[in-house]
Amino acid sequence: LIDGTLVREPLPRYGHQRLASRIHVALVARVGPDRAVESPIGVVLGRHDAYEPDVAVLDAVPPDDATDVGVPLLVVEVLSPSTRRHDIGHKSCRYLDGGVREVWLVDPAERWVEVRTSERVTRYVEHAEAVSEAVPGFVLVPETLFARP
Repeated sequence: LIDGTLVREPLPRYGHQRLASRIHVALVARVGPDRAVESPIGVVLGRHDAYEPDVAVLDAVPPDDATDVGVPLLVVEVLSPSTRRHDIGHKSCRYLDGGVREVWLVDPAERWVEVRTSERVTRYVEHAEAVSEAVPGFVLVPETLFARP
């Protein structure tokens, strides 16, 4: 639900899900499986905005019957050709405006990781370590993340 409009997105491709899974595993290692969650998970940021990030780190463990998990500390969006512009533009801004501390954008086509906060945007490529301030100890290295199995 975006600005009160129901949006249907195409199913993700295998490469998209593979990257999301790698990121999820790395986050589970830092915060555990109860706070690091993969899509579909509902992040409600107002009466007319509900999103499903590819991966999120929750501030606290919600009740099992929750459909709204609260405002996450960190969300990750793996960019797809069909949603790229929306994820980079409106969606990442909305997450930050809604109280998410960090938005991580992962671009498999260009092979970069971008970390966005309300204060700055930093892009990481190749061997550069993307380091989280919201989740201590969480680090991604683009070259490792994008390596083929």
